[in-house]
Amino acid sequence: ETYGDGCVAGIEGEECGKKWCGQYEAIKVLGSGGFGKVLLAKRKSAGGPGCNQEVVAIKVVAKEDDRDLVEKEVLMRAVGHPFLVQLLSFFRTKRSLYYVMEYLEGGDMFCFLTRCGPFPEEAARFCIAEITLAVEFLHKYGIVHRDIKLENILLDRDGHCKLADFGLSQRGIFNGIKARTAVGTIGYMAPEIIQRLSYGPEVDWWSVGVVTYLLMMGHLPFDQETFCYDVLHYPMRYPWGLSCNAKSILQM
Repeated sequence: ETYGDGCVAGIEGEECGKKWCGQYEAIKVLGSGGFGKVLLAKRKSAGGPGCNQEVVAIKVVAKEDDRDLVEKEVLMRAVGHPFLVQLLSFFRTKRSLYYVMEYLEGGDMFCFLTRCGPFPEEAARFCIAEITLAVEFLHKYGIVHRDIKLENILLDRDGHCKLADFGLSQRGIFNGIKARTAVGTIGYMAPEIIQRLSYGPEVDWWSVGVVTYLLMMGHLPFDQETFCYDVLHYPMRYPWGLSCNAKSILQM
């Protein structure tokens, strides 16, 4: 749904405690970056002050042109999918876009891995199976995520994975149509992107492979400082202790 510009304050200044359209009140900032910021907020029920308040995550991004609506379109396509973060509502002002999404209490996979360490292979396979289903769904509709990484994999209270953050996604990758824009995160980027070649959905599978390696080993397969050179000139090294099944997944 879209509300009038007069209903919602801009993103400047202190967000916490701010109310939007009488529905949402920001609690704290969950994260920020070049994309904007993500806020934890309360959504008030229609029954009044004594009623339960739903907790949501609101992503706030600066509005530039219609390209900023790509993420909204991807989120709307994802509605109902168990392994893609869910969009609850959407509104905008002259300067900003606001995506109201489900709040996932488990946090992101990067923080979880940092706190708990590498996964047993069975647990890693479980997580990657869920992410694989999410990526296959996006590719079915010609959408390439282009920024699959631990920070963009969120966990619900039961430990299930949900792929998030579609701000760098590219639509229309069908029937041999390719993308060329060099986007993504160092450490996860496919060789085609590093070389600035045209590419398709295969770049997402490279990133899924990196995530798989990270979950099982606790570190990236290539040094981040020399990543762009190493990934083009050195073969993947498989540490001792990986099972044949794990190696076969990483070699796909």
